Amino acid sequence: MAGSGRKTPPQELQTSQLGQPSREQRNTLTENIQVTAQNADEVFEYLPRYKVLVCKTHRYAVRDLDEHLKRLHKTAIAERRAITSHFADCERIGHAQVTLPPPLEPPFDCLGTPKRAYICEEPECEELSTSRDAIRIHCNKKHDWRSTPDQRTYWHEVWVQTFFNAAGLQRYFTVDYETAFSPRKRGGRVVILDTANSRLGNVVTDWDEIDKKHLKSLAIADREVAKTDHTLWFKRNEWPEHLASSNLRHLSLASRLPGKEDRALQEAVEVNKALIESCVAGLRTLDRETRRWLRSAKLSEPDQRPLARLQNPESQQRYTSYMSRLLCYSLRVLQSQREQETQHDEGIGSASSDESADDRRSEDSVVDEGYGSQAGIDVFKDARRLYPWQGRQRQLLERVQESITYGWIDGAQQEALLQWYESIIFQHVRGETFKSVVLHFLAVLGIHEEEFRLRQANDFSYMLAGVVYCTRVLGAEIILPARERDEQDEADDKRFRQSRDEHLSDGTFSVMSKMLSLLAYGKSIALRHNNAGTMSFSDPALLLSTALLPLQVRSLLSS
Repeated sequence: MAGSGRKTPPQELQTSQLGQPSREQRNTLTENIQVTAQNADEVFEYLPRYKVLVCKTHRYAVRDLDEHLKRLHKTAIAERRAITSHFADCERIGHAQVTLPPPLEPPFDCLGTPKRAYICEEPECEELSTSRDAIRIHCNKKHDWRSTPDQRTYWHEVWVQTFFNAAGLQRYFTVDYETAFSPRKRGGRVVILDTANSRLGNVVTDWDEIDKKHLKSLAIADREVAKTDHTLWFKRNEWPEHLASSNLRHLSLASRLPGKEDRALQEAVEVNKALIESCVAGLRTLDRETRRWLRSAKLSEPDQRPLARLQNPESQQRYTSYMSRLLCYSLRVLQSQREQETQHDEGIGSASSDESADDRRSEDSVVDEGYGSQAGIDVFKDARRLYPWQGRQRQLLERVQESITYGWIDGAQQEALLQWYESIIFQHVRGETFKSVVLHFLAVLGIHEEEFRLRQANDFSYMLAGVVYCTRVLGAEIILPARERDEQDEADDKRFRQSRDEHLSDGTFSVMSKMLSLLAYGKSIALRHNNAGTMSFSDPALLLSTALLPLQVRSLLSS
């Protein structure tokens, strides 16, 4: 890319590679395509879940279809009436009433290429903006943050989309998006490499090949990964030992949110959302002092601020989605275990679960769609082996599954789910960390969904903060049910303090205590992350360690 100033990708790159036409191309498309009632479904896409009609040419939801056709598509009045009539049965609502998608779901193709944005790392805030200056000002004013050598930023990058792009109507939501044409990071800066016309292109090509091999090897967890971790993050969380020899791809896929075809799990997710929303709504009826104790990690000192609903609704959805993944993961393990037991009882055996380590490492074991055994590979073997059933947890989860299968009333479904949460939250673990379902799930949640590697502290702390927040609001509902608030008295306050001190504070051998300790350690590493060196060498293997991955130097020298 020669010249100076703003770099513009080649014309063919603007459409086929980046997936979103430029302004000039959209104008050309508008002129060349005559929109009619016959081809309207090719130009517009209706999203029934969100009740919006998206113009695939202009990449945003249309508020006034007739005006949009008239002004931007130059459609005649008779044809506009026909198209409007064609979409008359598609219910549409105002932009303010549109529900945003859950965080980190796949992007909508009709909305074009996602934008890069910045999200605040303050727990219970996570302000989102596409402007770096705006997020910097937010962190400065709202959280009294100042840039220091140890903490250059107080935000991280995400990909976002929006249904409406008019000024004042933009409501961004995060999406799970990566592309080969994403900018590469170098020392905290984003740079675009012209690999076609420079010698650097050969190095980048070699890097990409090594990167692919590295990601493939990372699909199987390795205890040795902790030895190259200079932050001691993995030594602290013990994930490599816990997940040793497990297929990280299988574990990660087992914990993802359900697709459209899995209605039972979708219903479970909706019940979980309703339960957590009910718990959060119930916070406002709690005494302020009670909520200060809930927010505090300390055993004998309340926090200065009370626990409350998050300011950012999308942050609330994001945090809830982590608990939804925990529920989906547990239900999938339960179902798989039942199937294995049924096969054993019928004398079929579980030969598919006895495949060798070589089989598990093979490419055939990678499952991108669906669950269960495929091509003779038992994708739930590691999940069943690692999942730590304790006490009545399995029976309570079976009751949750039964409530969803047989369509119990909403209140009964939520009560069953809350009882299961109580069994996995109000638990003491002492030195046996991973006998806790929640702490085991944190290791699974710590698997990067795209690269199938274990997340570093700076890439996981905000997720852990979400799990801690949801655990607190669930704990409050378990100890002090909202439906009984009017009848609760000082005796209930004392009971709350006793239960809170035993299960929801630091230094108590509880599940929450383990999470709070890990969160504090992760935050301390994240604060130092931007000041850490991005490249280092180690002997005797001449290993070049970068911010992304370790790389054998000889592989570059020989190319």
